[in-house]
Amino acid sequence: MDQPELISRVRADLWSEHGFFLIRADEGEMGHPLPEFFDHPLPLCGVVADAVFFLDYTGLQSVDCDVESWSGPPAEPDGYEEQAEVEVVLSTPTFSLCGPFDEGVEGIALARAGKQHLRVHCTGRDEARRRYQADPTADLAGVEHWRIQIWPA
Repeated sequence: MDQPELISRVRADLWSEHGFFLIRADEGEMGHPLPEFFDHPLPLCGVVADAVFFLDYTGLQSVDCDVESWSGPPAEPDGYEEQAEVEVVLSTPTFSLCGPFDEGVEGIALARAGKQHLRVHCTGRDEARRRYQADPTADLAGVEHWRIQIWPA
């Protein structure tokens, strides 16, 4: 079996505001977060048309995020506390990684537009929640670390 090709890799510190950050298709018509995205226990992510919302427990914080776009299924990384796998249709050949009110990183290439498979990993989400509940003014920058792998479904 051929090894998948890495198309693009981006590392970013993002502002997660109102408890989320997202991937969205560049120039796509993005859907809105659904109420069930914020159920308890809080899921890692939620999918709508042309977007995936990544959910954290606090209202405002900086999160470390690595995004990898692949030609096929990559190897699974080790060392993360939580994992989810979802599928989304991204209607454009590029996407953005951003907070809800910032531009973030635009123009991240996909192997091809259309149905995508995402593997989402996170560590530190419970720690961020614990610190926030103990002190809502605590500095949570960098407590959460996310790794998102995306490839054609």
